[in-house]
Amino acid sequence: MGLSFRGLAPGRERSTLLVVLGTCACLALVFAVPRLATLALRAVERPSDRGFALGAAAVAAAISAALVFGPLRARALSIDANVYLFEARALSHLHFGMPVPEPTQAFSGRFLFAGADGRLHGVFPPGFPLFLAPLVPLGAPMLAGPLVAALLVLAQCRLGRAFSTTPAEARAARLAVLVSLPSFARALETGDLLSHAFVAALGTFALALALEIDQGKGTPLHPLVLGLALGWAFSARLLDGLVIASLVLGFLAVRRAPLRSFALVALGAAPFVALLLGHQWVATGHLLRPTQAEHFARSDWPPTCHRLGFGTDVGCLVEHETERLSFGPDGYGPGDALRVVRERAAALPGDLFGFAPLGLLAFAAPLLRRDRRDLVLGAGALVFTLAYGLFYYGNAPVFGARHLFPLAPVLFVLAARALVATPRLLVTLPLAAALAAVPRWTFGVIAVRRLNADRVDLRKLVDEQGIARGIFVTADELSWIGAFDPWADGPDRILVRFDGSGLLELRRRRPELGVHSLLVNDVHDARVIPPPRPGLTLELERAWPSWVDPRASDRGSSTRRSAAASTRAGTRAWSCSRWSPARACRSPSRWRARGRTPSGSTASSGPTSGPSPCSSTVRRSSTSTDTRPRCRRG
Repeated sequence: MGLSFRGLAPGRERSTLLVVLGTCACLALVFAVPRLATLALRAVERPSDRGFALGAAAVAAAISAALVFGPLRARALSIDANVYLFEARALSHLHFGMPVPEPTQAFSGRFLFAGADGRLHGVFPPGFPLFLAPLVPLGAPMLAGPLVAALLVLAQCRLGRAFSTTPAEARAARLAVLVSLPSFARALETGDLLSHAFVAALGTFALALALEIDQGKGTPLHPLVLGLALGWAFSARLLDGLVIASLVLGFLAVRRAPLRSFALVALGAAPFVALLLGHQWVATGHLLRPTQAEHFARSDWPPTCHRLGFGTDVGCLVEHETERLSFGPDGYGPGDALRVVRERAAALPGDLFGFAPLGLLAFAAPLLRRDRRDLVLGAGALVFTLAYGLFYYGNAPVFGARHLFPLAPVLFVLAARALVATPRLLVTLPLAAALAAVPRWTFGVIAVRRLNADRVDLRKLVDEQGIARGIFVTADELSWIGAFDPWADGPDRILVRFDGSGLLELRRRRPELGVHSLLVNDVHDARVIPPPRPGLTLELERAWPSWVDPRASDRGSSTRRSAAASTRAGTRAWSCSRWSPARACRSPSRWRARGRTPSGSTASSGPTSGPSPCSSTVRRSSTSTDTRPRCRRG
């Protein structure tokens, strides 16, 4: 019941009062004039199933498009969305990674790492970028948001029909769709090119197909399509896809589906599993090593900090310092997992319904109706929630409990089914959700505009200038990640972020190219800058995180020693989370220079080894340079 008071938190009194008073007014009106409820229910029942689903999908797509082309300004907001866009651009050229111009130190970015094939790769699985890739050549990747919003509604409509055995339940399923439309969380999750909503659509569609197979309504191709949905979901989000597949296949096994169905499911999933394994092989050099594990082993500490489960090594010190410190000296344990689960579960009803007490209906449905189908659906949602306790990172600012967003269609359906026996209450549920969405949209749009204020539409700005040759520089790292595409730009048009020595060496390498600054508010500033003096400036900290490859150097061991970058007094410094005698961190960076190459460094200190005077060894060839800084205990 504590969830019901989330909307009463300090600072939300006015919005809570608006929702409560508005809902009471709707209830009073419906009970005072019963004919209004009757007319509303008839209006919901009048369209055909196909007509209602297509109409609702069009409304959902329009709402998502309003957010995309309004506050989001048709550009990706979060770093996750920009990395997905980076990977989609590579896939649109039939490659998993991007080639990187020399010198490579100019092209390091968060959630990017140098793959086993020498190209730059994103940390996420390839399933969702595969969905985005066809839109990239069209110049409209942000249209994926409205498309996913429409698919999400269509999947929920199909799930509602599969769960309905009476006209009253079918009516409730349609009203559940109306409840979902005003949700700000649904609009944001679809609008910002995030994979959670995409997996929600695939998982919901898969669940509906499994129910149809069990009910004998399916065609011979149903298991094959079910496998496609489960495989694509798994290749988009590994944990989500694994849990959803386990629940759906477990349901079919309990219902004693024929073995032929499972064989067809495996056949349908095979292409996406092969896609995932191929991506991991190319990016990490290992079929079964996830790209996120490879990235965080290089760029964070401890090397296994991003894994699922419990232990003192769980929790990344650089990426999620606050969360790691909150676990205490005993590390991430079951108690911490329950706290993270509780935080997500507390935020989710408010995220989806606008007002948390409305979301309690979803949890009450199995108790109120005592229907085995509701109980099974609720138990599946609980299993998914608990399974995500294996991942330590909780809610995100603005996006809320996004890791649980794949449950959204299920919770909307359950909430409406809880009121099947009380049509007058049921008809007020979409109205209450719409009222609750008003403050959510108000505060959400303000937050989105604030976060999006500095985003630069790099590709649009570069294309509008019509400049085929040049170095285009931006301080917006996230937009640079989403726009970086050497396959499309060629060797003479280079997008790079402003990073000091990397840009300096790039100008030395390509003195014939002019420098163009891409500034906030999509301002283009072209200046004549004299070429830098001959020399070489190599900053090891610029290798973090993409080019850092820390490993022990003695006896050929492959033990990882993670390195990271920190900011001190306005400059970046290369720091290693753990040093020990006779160890070295390898930082490969390709550049070319003539003559003698002096090197130097400042002394450093670490928490485990104390002050450590540093030296470096530089090995050069015609194609690459391997810089090995070595620190010893002082």
